[in-house]
Amino acid sequence: MINSHNTISFKITLICISITLAVTIFSGAVLMSNTSHTLNQRNEASLSYILRNLNTNLDSIFNEASQSNRMILNNPLIQEILLYSQSEDYSDSGYLDVRNRLFTLLTGYSIYNGVYFASFYNCDGHLIFTNENASFKIEIYDLFSNEWIKSHKDLIDSREVFIVPPVYIGQNQYSTFRPYMIIRPLTDIEESRVSVYVTVFAEAGLIDAAVSESFTQINVSAEPQINSIRLSDTDGVIITSTNAAEVGERLTGQSAVSFNSVERYGDTLRYRSKFTGFTLTLEINPNYTSGIFRESASLLALILLVLFSVMGLAIVAVLRVKMRPLERLTESMEQVGKGHFELTLDCGNIKDDDIKTLYEGFNGMTKKIDSLITNVYRQQLDLKSAQLKSLTFQINPHFLYNTLQTIEVIAELKDLPEIQTITICLSKMFRYNLQPDNMVPLREELAHLSSYFEIEKIRFRGDIEFKFEVTSSLTELSVPKFILQPIAENAIIHGFKGSPVPHVIVVRAEIAEPGQLWLSVIDNGVGISASKLTALNRILSSRDVSPAEENGRESIGIVNVHKRIVHCCGPRYGVNVVSDGIGTDVILRLPDSNYITEKEALTDVESHDS
Repeated sequence: MINSHNTISFKITLICISITLAVTIFSGAVLMSNTSHTLNQRNEASLSYILRNLNTNLDSIFNEASQSNRMILNNPLIQEILLYSQSEDYSDSGYLDVRNRLFTLLTGYSIYNGVYFASFYNCDGHLIFTNENASFKIEIYDLFSNEWIKSHKDLIDSREVFIVPPVYIGQNQYSTFRPYMIIRPLTDIEESRVSVYVTVFAEAGLIDAAVSESFTQINVSAEPQINSIRLSDTDGVIITSTNAAEVGERLTGQSAVSFNSVERYGDTLRYRSKFTGFTLTLEINPNYTSGIFRESASLLALILLVLFSVMGLAIVAVLRVKMRPLERLTESMEQVGKGHFELTLDCGNIKDDDIKTLYEGFNGMTKKIDSLITNVYRQQLDLKSAQLKSLTFQINPHFLYNTLQTIEVIAELKDLPEIQTITICLSKMFRYNLQPDNMVPLREELAHLSSYFEIEKIRFRGDIEFKFEVTSSLTELSVPKFILQPIAENAIIHGFKGSPVPHVIVVRAEIAEPGQLWLSVIDNGVGISASKLTALNRILSSRDVSPAEENGRESIGIVNVHKRIVHCCGPRYGVNVVSDGIGTDVILRLPDSNYITEKEALTDVESHDS
C-alpha cells in the first residue's frame, strides 16, 4: 500500500506551495515596505508643502509689519529731520523741535494693524524719538543696552530688516503684550555706516495665531499628524511653539539648515526663512503614518492571502494534471506486481518526453516479462508433452522386448543373420531411447550410434562406411542424449542422394577450443548449396524464425539437436554446419565438463532469451 505522504507528487506539491508561500511573504514584505516608504514620502511631501505655506504666511506678517518703518523712512521730511539729528548743529533745545516735527508727521500715518509704536535711534543706539501716544510701548532709551541686541549688532547692521523675538526684549508692565522688535538700519552712503535705527513693535499674537491655526488644520484626523510646530530664532532658541513648555529651549542642528529649503532632521521637518532668519520646525508624529499603514496593511494582507490561495490552488491543479501520468504508472506497476503482465500504457496523449520514455520503458518491460513467461510456459508444456510421450512409449515395454527377442530367435533358427543383427541393434536402440536421463556419457551415445550404423550397413549392402575418431579420454564426458543419430541419419537421407559410392561418414570428437568439446559428423556426400547453407545457419543463429522455416524437412533434425543443446548447455553452444560443395561437416559444440548445472543452463538460457 502506497503512503500518499511519501509520494513524489505530494513532495513536489509541498515544495511548490512552500516556495509560493515564501515568495508571497517576501513579496508582501517588499510591498509593505514600499507602501510604508511611499506613505512616509507622501506625508513628508504634504507636510513640506504646508511648512512652506506657513513660512510664507509668517514672512508676510513680518514683512507687512516692517513696511511701517519703511514707509516712515521714505518720507523726505523725516529723512531731513533724521539727518539734522546727526549734524553738528543738533542741540538738546533743537531736539524738542525735532520731536514735535516727527510727532506731527507720524500722527499722519496709518500704522499697520498690530504695530503699536515706532522709535528712532542714532548710530550709537540712543533714543531720538518715540511715539508717546501709542497705546502700548516699551521704553528703551538705549538700544544696545540690551545685551542680546548688542551681541548681534554686526548681524543687525548687515541685514535690511532684523527681528528681535519677545524673549529678548524683557518683562514689561503689560502681561498680555508680547512684542517683536523689528529693526531697520539706515545706512549713510557716504560714510558706509549705519546712521539711524528705526524700530517698530509688532504683537506676537498674529504669529502665534498663524502657528496654532496651521497646527489645527494639519491635525484634522483622530491620530495627530504632527506633535508640534516650533518657530526658532537665528540662534536656534524656540520663540513660538504649539507646546508652550518648549519656548526658550534651544534646538540642535539648526545651523546646518539651508535657507528657503525643507530638510529632514530626525522626526522633524525644518524650513529656514531667508527673510527673517527664523526656522520653522514640524515634529512629525511617527504613529500617524504607521496607523495609516496598519489600515492599508490589513487590506494588503487580505489581498496577499487571496493571491496565495489562488496560486496554491492553481499549483495543486496543475501538478495534479502533470503528475497524473506518474500516478497512472504507479497504479500500473501495482497491477503488474499482482501478476497482470499484459498491461500496456497509452503513450499517445503524453506530451512530456521523460514521462513518455517511462511509459515506453514500462510497456517494453511488461512485454518482455509476458514473453518470458510465455516461453517458460511453452517449455513446460513441451516438457510435459515429452514426458507424456515417454510414458506412452513405456507402455508395456516387456511385450516389445519379448517380441524383439522372439524375432531374434526365429532369425537364429532360420539362419537369418541379418535379421538377427537388425533385431539386436533395434532392441539396444529402443532400450537407450527409453532411458530417463537427458545427459549421458559420450560412450553410450556412440554405442547407440553404432547400433544405428549396423542397421544402415545391412540396408545399404556394404555401400556405406562408418568411422569413429574418438580418444578414450573423451568417452566419459557428459553429452545430451540422442544428438548424433539424427545428424547421421540426416546425412544418409540427404547427403548421399546422387553421390558416388562408397559413402563414408566419420564421427570425430576433440577439444577444439578451451572449454569446448566438438563432435563432428562428416560425410562425403553432395554437400549443401550456398543459399541453403546460409538459410540453415541463419535458422541456427536466430530466434526470429518462422515455423515453416524451422520445420523444413531437410533441417528439422539439425535444428532440433541445436535447440536441445542450447537448452541443456546454454547459448554459447550448439550446431554449426560447414560445406564447400563436396561433403558436409556438422559440428556440435558442447562443454567439455562432465556436467553442466541446472542453474548455469538456466542463466545461459535467460541470457540467450534477452
